[in-house]
Amino acid sequence: MEALSDALLCVLQVDTLSIYDVTGEVVSIPLPYAVSSIWSLPFGILLQKSSDGGRMVSSSSSLLNARDLTRPNKEFGLNYNVACQAQTPESANKSDGTIISSHLILKHPLEVPQATYFEERSRLSMMKDFDEKTIWTSDRIPLMASYHKGKFQHSVWQVDGATYQEAMDDNAMLSIPRDISQHKFAFRKIWQGKCSQSAANKVFLATDIDGMPIICFLLHEQKTLLAVRIQADESNEEAFGDIKSHISWNIPAFAAAPVVVTRPRARVGLLPFTDILILT
Repeated sequence: MEALSDALLCVLQVDTLSIYDVTGEVVSIPLPYAVSSIWSLPFGILLQKSSDGGRMVSSSSSLLNARDLTRPNKEFGLNYNVACQAQTPESANKSDGTIISSHLILKHPLEVPQATYFEERSRLSMMKDFDEKTIWTSDRIPLMASYHKGKFQHSVWQVDGATYQEAMDDNAMLSIPRDISQHKFAFRKIWQGKCSQSAANKVFLATDIDGMPIICFLLHEQKTLLAVRIQADESNEEAFGDIKSHISWNIPAFAAAPVVVTRPRARVGLLPFTDILILT
């Protein structure tokens, strides 16, 4: 997670998300909604709600585990007491829209999952399409790939963190209540394609010869590997800025996997060089 240097083990159970650190400390977060899968991002966890995720799951516990809320947790990088964040699922969802948002982001083990938004025509709206199923994310670049079963469409999204002030400076119209956290996460679609009647069987990240990312979709039905090259602004040398799709192509493939055999120690920017091994 963004604020923590050590790796975390995240385990999704029926109604709980358990997060373990390297010392064995555990934070258990009761989930008041049905979550079907979790995915890693450079700054935290993406929670994908199930199709009935808008239904509240009855639970007598608060949104965060009381044992972890009532103590300062230096192991997780906190030096303050977070008991004030405890709230009932009903009050939390009324204020931040997590009850209707189809995708949630958790930035820290002791914070409440946040609702997400999508950017369209310079406007931010709540992300609440439960048919937009996450099929891949990157823990190095803020990217998500999804498949919409109703539109038979694959999409690639950049996940941006924005504040109200930044949005106002850009003259964006926001349909977001002003009485909640100033930091919001929004999905910006950078590529889409109707290339299969079902979701890709495998999605992975490779790199082009200049180090630019290539997102690979293995489509078993067509026996094809669809590759989408991403053009990313690396001007700050620490994080990817503006990201957009550059070019896409298809090649015959029955199976494929990313490999680092040919250039195991080479790196350009934030990504190690990764080639593609293909079985035709």
